[in-house]
Amino acid sequence: MTDSTFNTEVNTTLAPAQNIPPTGVVLGWIEPGEGRFYEFAVNEGDELTIETLTPLGDSLDPAIVLCGPDDQPITADDNSAADGRNALLVYTDTITGTYKVVVNSVSVSGECVLSVSGYTGEGDPFEVSATDPADATRLPAAPSRITVDFSNSLNAATLDAEDLTVDGVPATDVTLEDHDTAVFDLPEIYG
Repeated sequence: MTDSTFNTEVNTTLAPAQNIPPTGVVLGWIEPGEGRFYEFAVNEGDELTIETLTPLGDSLDPAIVLCGPDDQPITADDNSAADGRNALLVYTDTITGTYKVVVNSVSVSGECVLSVSGYTGEGDPFEVSATDPADATRLPAAPSRITVDFSNSLNAATLDAEDLTVDGVPATDVTLEDHDTAVFDLPEIYG
């Protein structure tokens, strides 16, 4: 699957929900009784199309719930897609804000693709929201790693250790801790 983002954490509550990437496509694992929550910015008048696809063709039966900026359910669907098993929702927005979609499994666990299109909101800017160690912290020795928390989801496919440099020297490794947090290992000269 190209141009999609993987569900990178257990996002089983409305806050924080994982941001839908600009492509509008997310691939994730769904468990029965455990919803996966995603959010995206919508402008008044946007005509949203929200649908699921089960790429493995297994017996997964996904359902979706659309929630408005107040986190209250607006509409839901189960089985309206052409195959009679996947969900398909078309909704014209009446209020600008951040909307959430919840993907649930009706019966079994499985892989599910969520596609959201028609939204034109810009969402929150992508920026660093916190670091550990925190900015301007005095340390007795240089840290061996830096954890960076971002304001939005990261694209794991484009994340690289060299994205972080300290005094012009790139990090040696990076791991994704959750959908919006990366841990960078620093070279020996700093650690």
